[in-house]
Amino acid sequence: MCKSQVEEKILKVKTGKGEKQNMNLSGKLSIIIILSMITLSSCSMDVAVEEISETTARETTSSDAISPSAGSEISFTHVNEHGMTVNWGTASDNQTITANLSYKLIKATSSHLIDSVSEAEVISGADLLLDWTVAQTHQTITGLSEGTEYHFAVLVKDEASNLTLYAPMSQTTATSLSSSQWILFPFQESVLEHNMTSLYGGL
Repeated sequence: MCKSQVEEKILKVKTGKGEKQNMNLSGKLSIIIILSMITLSSCSMDVAVEEISETTARETTSSDAISPSAGSEISFTHVNEHGMTVNWGTASDNQTITANLSYKLIKATSSHLIDSVSEAEVISGADLLLDWTVAQTHQTITGLSEGTEYHFAVLVKDEASNLTLYAPMSQTTATSLSSSQWILFPFQESVLEHNMTSLYGGL
């Protein structure tokens, strides 16, 4: 880039283009030297600035050994027989902005299976409910079994790949009333009315 700039300016002077058309040879050589020095100096400064910026960025990333701070604990909404929505608070970090933090949601049959970063990180398959996704703090889960307890955990990751685990929380899916229960209630009510009538003479 810098070399082409110098060559372009030298060519203009050599061919007599621009305002220096009538200059003698020594004048042209002087202009060429001055232009070369100015252009090369400017280019060197640009390159130096770029190198410093890149080095600083690399050092900043590589020196970040602090894990993010987890947000508010995991909570649950819209719980039904076969699903629910899992929610968690936005995490924070010493260097990565909150919009660039990534989250991973997992489930297990016991909290002991996901109560450490190393255990939670290797969860895959059907128990991986949300893979690394930026700035997402909730996920709707479907396909669960009725009346079953599930344990959930969330991992958060910053741009330097430091990880933090949200404490595992559990939630049981809802259960629906069976047909036998719907039949039983009217029967019990009629029995109660009959007993009351027998005792109080229909008053």
